[in-house]
Amino acid sequence: MKSSGNCMPDSWTFSSMITIYSCSGKVSEAEAMLNAMSEAGCEPNIFVLTSLIQCYGKANRTDDVVKTFDRLLELDITPMIVSVVVC
Repeated sequence: MKSSGNCMPDSWTFSSMITIYSCSGKVSEAEAMLNAMSEAGCEPNIFVLTSLIQCYGKANRTDDVVKTFDRLLELDITPMIVSVVVC
């Protein structure tokens, strides 16, 4: 899609891919997609950052959970409820 030059990913595409990687426990892929999203000029939204928080929680990366939550606040996104389940 991206290589065709005719159809570029949008924020929904990036959000979906980050969610897929996060649910699969693929932290580095989710982070790479977040970087690609930023490079494309798309801002992460509540869904993207929540997916990352869950991904980091599953990977026991507590510092990254806190950093991502802080990023929510920096972007002036007010979370309603944040729960992290670490298995």
